Amino acid sequence: MASFVAAGTLGGASVGKSAMALIKNPLILACLAGIGLNLSGVGLPGWSQDTVALLGRAALPLGLVAVGVALRPAALLRIDRGVLATNSVKLLLMPALVLALTWILQLDPVSRDVALLFAALPTATSAYILARQLGGDAELMAAIITGQTLLAMLTLPFWLQLVS
Repeated sequence: MASFVAAGTLGGASVGKSAMALIKNPLILACLAGIGLNLSGVGLPGWSQDTVALLGRAALPLGLVAVGVALRPAALLRIDRGVLATNSVKLLLMPALVLALTWILQLDPVSRDVALLFAALPTATSAYILARQLGGDAELMAAIITGQTLLAMLTLPFWLQLVS
């Protein structure tokens, strides 16, 4: 939700331009290629495993550096409906819904905790990259990611304590 608002799809960018940007997006193309290789059973050649693992380990730190470069401290103080809505939905509503679903489905404790953790994690740094590539409000996205990461230090222990 936050990435679409910050990406500018609601702020006047044409649907066609946004669709083309998504189709050409390297993150989406890589995901589709990975899904295709996995479903086909072909997979990656064995010799590429070390290179892909190295690139994978570098992705998160590079994404965090990109967010940090774009972050303006004043943007963290920006408290408007969009920021409040994204933080509330991502850190409170999503985990509550997932927790309710795990109880309805009577999942075992390990599966419940894993699902809850994934639902309660802050927005991924790739949302900033998408917002920037799609011509959206990358500064707002950086503030949302940073704010959610800081707030998650409070909400994650709350959710884990709730189920323990």
